[in-house]
Amino acid sequence: MMLGVRFEMRLKIPGQVGQVRHVDFSALSLWSREDVTPGSFDTGFSLIEPPGDIKEMIAALHHYFSFQPMLHVPPVIAPYPGTEPDRFTDKDCCHGL
Repeated sequence: MMLGVRFEMRLKIPGQVGQVRHVDFSALSLWSREDVTPGSFDTGFSLIEPPGDIKEMIAALHHYFSFQPMLHVPPVIAPYPGTEPDRFTDKDCCHGL
């Protein structure tokens, strides 16, 4: 793969009833390395002035694949009336307890 080269690319996005929507954009190749599949390569690109459609998709994918804090965490409830919950709960998992 050539590095530092501008590529003209097209995303084909499936639509309703077998329709396909095309989003054209340009990207610059930044890095490349051989994949575990022989003869295949993984390449990193930087988008050049991406259209709004792609910016929205990137934001949605970034949100989907990121860890987001929960806005509301329900209180810990004892499993049976009259019993106390364990000292360690899910909220303690990352605090070194």
